[in-house]
Amino acid sequence: MKIIIDISTLSVNMRKLIAKETSDVQALSELAKDEEWSVRRVVTENPNTTEEIFSELAKTKDIDQDYIVRAGVAINTKSPKILVKLATDEDVSVRALVAENINTPKEVLSELSKDVYVVVRRAVASNVNTPEGVLFKLLEDFDSLTVRCAMKNPNLSKEM
Repeated sequence: MKIIIDISTLSVNMRKLIAKETSDVQALSELAKDEEWSVRRVVTENPNTTEEIFSELAKTKDIDQDYIVRAGVAINTKSPKILVKLATDEDVSVRALVAENINTPKEVLSELSKDVYVVVRRAVASNVNTPEGVLFKLLEDFDSLTVRCAMKNPNLSKEM
């Protein structure tokens, strides 16, 4: 016997619980459209969330105006295509989280290494997939913590 309920009639806390615990992709897809940002954010943390759902959640200003939801996508997606899109997000925290994601393409890390915000450059310097040439340029950064992060990165050869 299958029981069908309208998820939108449930409380925010109940929708968040479902978003956290469900393995039903259809339910996650519906919850990704929830009017409450905190429900959509929990969807980004569910291991059953598909890259298609992440893609919908990542649409800057089109679908999700809440940077915290886009930040959740930046942390949890494995899709280079989505990360490329989020790398130009207007919110610095979203860009920093893209820079931390190990699935971010090297070309994107190279672009993010030039970001005006130090928190983004530090994240690039710490990413284990940042190319050595980018790390070498980050050694000249005016921020000493960015330089230290680049120096500790395993991709920087000892000769550097």
